[in-house]
Amino acid sequence: MPTSTEMIRRKREADAWEERMQRIRAAEAAKREWPAPFVPPVEPESEKKNVGADRG
Repeated sequence: MPTSTEMIRRKREADAWEERMQRIRAAEAAKREWPAPFVPPVEPESEKKNVGADRG
């Protein structure tokens, strides 16, 4: 039979684990509810217009 200290430690670990799992589930649910924000495609460096080149 585990000691009372051991039982308390195990209970705390179980509670902490459950809390982490709830946070993960909530984050996953939020991801499903909200679509990913639109990110415009980034132009490759070679295709970017050289703005400062024609000055001077």
